[in-house]
Amino acid sequence: MPTLEPGTLCLIVGGSGENAGRVVKIVSYTGLHEREPRITEGYQTETASGRPFLLVKGYTNGVMYFARNEFNSCVFDRRNLCPLNDPKVEAEERAHEQPNFQQKIREIVSELTQTGPFKKVVATESGDTVIYRVSLASGWGSDFRAGEYQRHFGKGLPKWAQLRHPYHIMRLCTLAITHNRPLPNQNPLNSSS
Repeated sequence: MPTLEPGTLCLIVGGSGENAGRVVKIVSYTGLHEREPRITEGYQTETASGRPFLLVKGYTNGVMYFARNEFNSCVFDRRNLCPLNDPKVEAEERAHEQPNFQQKIREIVSELTQTGPFKKVVATESGDTVIYRVSLASGWGSDFRAGEYQRHFGKGLPKWAQLRHPYHIMRLCTLAITHNRPLPNQNPLNSSS
């Protein structure tokens, strides 16, 4: 019976030779391995980084061979996988963290902003324009962090966040990525929670 859910990140521990210490993601439960009797509770895994395993056993026409730097997917026994995240604990933490996350967003957007010789012009939905004075570091930093946010969550910043000062954008993106939580679609300054 599977105990690790697909998507769970695990650290490879003990008995795994050159792959010990590598972070993998659980793909599926495979159970007893047909060619490896030591794998009684097998899990199909893939490397979290996408890079190949240093050394794994492969089989071609029933003949075992060692493959070096070829595969990024492999079956490991449960005893060699140490979970890095527990979905039940994460759900509890997220429920507890929700008000705290919203509060941190409010704190960030109320921080004083930096000024500088450069301008960033933002058009609001009502057609008004807002001109922010920014330093070069804040301007570039906010663009860099917004790109990281997009890569991390697979979507851009919500509209309310795009309208903030570049310093706030930089801090909001860092907060979201650090907590592994996208920013809310609704402006938290307008909500009572």
